[in-house]
Amino acid sequence: MTIDSGLTSTASLLHMYSRRLKRTKNDAQLSRETEDLVSFLRRYPEDHLAMVSFRTRDGGFHLFLADAEETTVLFWMKMFDKFPEHPPKAPQPPAADD
Repeated sequence: MTIDSGLTSTASLLHMYSRRLKRTKNDAQLSRETEDLVSFLRRYPEDHLAMVSFRTRDGGFHLFLADAEETTVLFWMKMFDKFPEHPPKAPQPPAADD
């Protein structure tokens, strides 16, 4: 797995996702998730946030917003989730000898 992070401006994210919200009307789930993000950003009192990305060995991807010190995850950006196309098979129990 790989974890990357970086600071970003709350105002910049708010501006970007407020604009994107206008283009999500054809996808109810994306629209709802983007509206949740915009609402969170409007309420967030600090000037900066950390964007934290999490990549799994099997190709999964998740994106979160954390406080600037990266001590607390504040928001899960579900619209960016990517799950592996072929999830790993669950281990099978050993066959019982008859």
